Amino acid sequence: MQTLDVIVPTISLASGTSRSHELRAADGGALPSFEAGAPIDVHVGSSPVRQHALCNSPRDKGRYLTCVRRDDAGRGGSRTLHRDLTVGRRLRISPPRNHLPLVASGHHVLAAGGIGSTPLLSMAEAPAEVPTAHGVEVDLSCEQGIYGACPTPVLAGEPDHRDEVQTPAERAAGDRITICSSRARTPELLLDL
Repeated sequence: MQTLDVIVPTISLASGTSRSHELRAADGGALPSFEAGAPIDVHVGSSPVRQHALCNSPRDKGRYLTCVRRDDAGRGGSRTLHRDLTVGRRLRISPPRNHLPLVASGHHVLAAGGIGSTPLLSMAEAPAEVPTAHGVEVDLSCEQGIYGACPTPVLAGEPDHRDEVQTPAERAAGDRITICSSRARTPELLLDL
């Protein structure tokens, strides 16, 4: 089986029990492209190989992003990653593969729970992807809604806040959106870029 050597340049706390791991090619080169939600095999030391879905956008070239929730009642894979995976660590992964691709359609309803929600993160299009796909530069940092680099004024429409930055009062006002991670509740969202 083919493997890729990668390095972990950053680890972010995604929630009280979840960590987001950024993976980049150890030699600084390119990583293979992937489809939304594609899993990779992660080899960490002598632990059993575990599969983790990529949760960043396939348009996000040069890195893979996984999110792993620590499950103390599980078989040990998530505990091992939380304990042994540190910034600067090298590890081996498989190239991404996807046995359940998102088929092109005019409309999708994405529903999941538990570990099934991770691959859907890269299938749901964040508002930041629309302007960047059209050559408009937007200020992004973490692309997870935890650093607060991209709050953007909302001129019309209703945001579906999925960030960890705004207070409940700021979310209720609905006049700013963290475009890297949030979505729209309304069919159209007009932003002041």
